[in-house]
Amino acid sequence: MDKKTFDEITKEIFVKYGFIKKRNTFLLILDEITVSCRLYTWNLITSFNYWISVNGLYDNSVPYEKRYGTYVAIKMEHSPLADGYHKSEIKYEDYTEEYYRKLLTNMLHAYFDPYKKDPIKYIRDNCERLYLKPDEKNFLGL
Repeated sequence: MDKKTFDEITKEIFVKYGFIKKRNTFLLILDEITVSCRLYTWNLITSFNYWISVNGLYDNSVPYEKRYGTYVAIKMEHSPLADGYHKSEIKYEDYTEEYYRKLLTNMLHAYFDPYKKDPIKYIRDNCERLYLKPDEKNFLGL
C-alpha cells in the first residue's frame, strides 16, 4: 500500500469510529474527556500514540487540538511477536488495504471503547498506568 492510500484509509476509519481530524491529529471529543491520537515517528519507528485531556480543566477558549493532557505512553501494539517498539510499528508499505482496515479498526476498538463506555471510570481504574498529571488527579478526586 502506498502512503496516500494509507492516509486515506486512516482518516476514513478514524472518522467512522467517531474521531474528527484537525491537521495531523484525530480527536475523539467526549463529554468528560478528549482523546487525541496521532501517528508518531521515534527512532525511525512509526506508530500511533494517544493522550487524553480532561475537558473540565479547560474553558471553551482553548481549542480541543491544543488541550494536551496526560500523554499515554502505551503504544498501540499489534505485532506481539516483535521486540520492543517494533510491536507497535506501522509498516504501511507491507500491508494490504484489507489487512490495514482490519488492523486499525481492531486497534481503535481495543484502545478507545473503554473511554467511550465510561471514560472517568476507566481513567480511575487505570490511573497508575496512565500517569495522570497532578491537576488531573485533583480534578478527578484521585
